[in-house]
Amino acid sequence: MWATLALDALETTLTLWALRAVFAVSSSYTLDTLRTLVTLNTLKSAFALWALVTLNTL
Repeated sequence: MWATLALDALETTLTLWALRAVFAVSSSYTLDTLRTLVTLNTLKSAFALWALVTLNTL
């Protein structure tokens, strides 16, 4: 369970780094698009944490 959470956190971090790099070199990404992608990643990580806590309390 903890491994899944750690992998999700790592994936989120790597995705944010990649988005930052793309945003830095390309003007085609608007700030709104970047915020949307970051929000989706955050929600995914929050859901993984909720699932982990829920499964551990069963």
